[in-house]
Amino acid sequence: MAQFPPFSYLALLRAESKKPGEAMAFVKAAARSARRIAAREASARVEVFDAVAPALERKAGFERAQLLVRADSRAPLQNFLNRWKATLDASSERRVRWSLDVDPQEV
Repeated sequence: MAQFPPFSYLALLRAESKKPGEAMAFVKAAARSARRIAAREASARVEVFDAVAPALERKAGFERAQLLVRADSRAPLQNFLNRWKATLDASSERRVRWSLDVDPQEV
């Protein structure tokens, strides 16, 4: 019913920063850009969830945030991620470390 793996494909954006609020602000901005990209590719059926704090929000002096993206098939997810990564690369701040995890083992 939830359409999670193995019935769909996931990508997880993780961000962390030493400054409070920066990681969540980065992930929220990434969610806005992801939704714009997904709306342009309406046939791809890419769903962007809301930005959230992970179970362990603060670790080793870093505040963390994450964002989950789901697609019905792998090809549309990869196309979406290529466009989204280019947007993230162009807008990323040096104070926020981020990574994209395709088919994450932990969410």
